[in-house]
Amino acid sequence: MTHSKPQNHDKDETVPSQETKTSGPVDQFLNATGLNCPLPVLRARKTLQTMEPGHILQIAATDPVAALDLPHFCNETGHIFLDARKDENTDTITYFRIKRAP
Repeated sequence: MTHSKPQNHDKDETVPSQETKTSGPVDQFLNATGLNCPLPVLRARKTLQTMEPGHILQIAATDPVAALDLPHFCNETGHIFLDARKDENTDTITYFRIKRAP
């Protein structure tokens, strides 16, 4: 399993960990918390380009628009949007899983 380089956060928000927040198997984790549209999608695209087909990317995002943008991005690019779920400890972080297109 590989991990993205952690980002610096100025907020008191806890940086999410894919090991404790995953809703299924994950091959790579992208921390997009604190980023606003279109950055979560752009970072997801860049990360997915480096991944093997069939591998799963999990994205942690705080931007509510990511819930619309990421599924749309998958529909346009052929990647498979697997699921989205809110963090059980906070209403601000949502976790998304995307399977890299073949």
